[in-house]
Amino acid sequence: VYFDVSLKDDKLLVFRMELLDRTFKQMEEAGLEVTGVVGFRGGASRFITKGDDYVLEDEVGNKRKIQDWVTRFAKKGIVIEQCFIAADIFDIPAEDFLPEVTVVGNGYISLAGYQAQGYSVIPMD
Repeated sequence: VYFDVSLKDDKLLVFRMELLDRTFKQMEEAGLEVTGVVGFRGGASRFITKGDDYVLEDEVGNKRKIQDWVTRFAKKGIVIEQCFIAADIFDIPAEDFLPEVTVVGNGYISLAGYQAQGYSVIPMD
């Protein structure tokens, strides 16, 4: 499954991350082998960077929650990707992303590649 995450609202993004976790757990409980990718682009890009930069002061608490989800997902073997085009639009250098994040040149091309391999795409916007 490829989850396409582009939300810019921190509260809604935290909620979506909780739903992703629940979805992954339910898949595992059903005996399915979970092969997942969470692809970030758009406004969601700001929340998977190191430190508290790139977000407003009132978004810092939720940014930390989102960062915790990213770390947990990566430990489960879920791939976390960031579109470089989106990062560039927000003036975020590739080295400012969390170490669990793989920056890809173009998130759309990556998404298309996963679709070609049979991944289902679920938009999270």
